[in-house]
Amino acid sequence: MSSSPLPAKALSMPRLLFIFITILIDKLGESLIFPILPFLVERFRSDAFTLGLLASSFAIAQFIASPIIGGLSDRYGRRPILLVCVLGTAVSYYLFGFAASLWMLFFSRVVDGITGGVAATAQAYIADISSPEDRAKNFGLTGAAFGLGFTLGPAL
Repeated sequence: MSSSPLPAKALSMPRLLFIFITILIDKLGESLIFPILPFLVERFRSDAFTLGLLASSFAIAQFIASPIIGGLSDRYGRRPILLVCVLGTAVSYYLFGFAASLWMLFFSRVVDGITGGVAATAQAYIADISSPEDRAKNFGLTGAAFGLGFTLGPAL
């Protein structure tokens, strides 16, 4: 008597939970930083232009690095690149928290932008592990993680 393999849905649940928690934590951290940026910049230089540059530095770095992160995740696998991105984000938050000068704030936001491929890599991972009939539902789960992260972050 042979045992039947587990259905694909049972195998993908831990993976989906991993992706959900990863995106939730990533967006939670991101939404924690934005409300406090003006107060941090004020310590070093109190103008809107500097604040705009600081916020833009993350987006510009992410814009440049995202295709590279995507290529690396195609070559080496989604999960290792996702873990590297999470580690890079953690390092950038550490640098951001202990920044003693304006250039360190900028450096930490650029590091976060370069390794900020969490959402894109996670969604590619979901596309890889989802059956066609479950793909939309699983992408909805990532949308829920985005929404929860951006809602809970400022509340914290």
